[in-house]
Amino acid sequence: MAISFDLLPELIGYSILMGIIYFLLYWRYIYSVIDPLITFVITCVFGSVLVIEALDDPKQIIHFFVCQLCVFLGFAWVQQRTGNPALQKVWQGVDVRSDIALLRSLVYIFLAIYLLSNLFLFYTKGIALFSDTPSSDKVTNYQGGFGLFRKINLAIGG
Repeated sequence: MAISFDLLPELIGYSILMGIIYFLLYWRYIYSVIDPLITFVITCVFGSVLVIEALDDPKQIIHFFVCQLCVFLGFAWVQQRTGNPALQKVWQGVDVRSDIALLRSLVYIFLAIYLLSNLFLFYTKGIALFSDTPSSDKVTNYQGGFGLFRKINLAIGG
């Protein structure tokens, strides 16, 4: 497969344009370089470039950007700058010692559920990676009532 570098300036241009737009939207909420919101903004930038380049239907492109706008509006509505009394009320009655104990207990419970569900899945269906057809078994292992284990893996393990 040959790679065409003729598209590279266009991709870089779209990336810079989308980067500027997303940076202008989210700059008030990013507090440092190690803020997790940086990852969100970067993935939105490259996701937007991918949508512009990969999709041909203008309806789908508009739908994507309307969804991105709704994400930003919801984010901006809830996540006000520091000093928002609604966000501060949440943290007023927090007892850190009991909350850490609760968190530790929940982590152990979820770890046990995750391990037991995967052991049961491995025992009944086998390990997909070691089968004769690993690509298809990654999908078929979760069929026939075993979709719950996939949800557990995605929710707890992912």
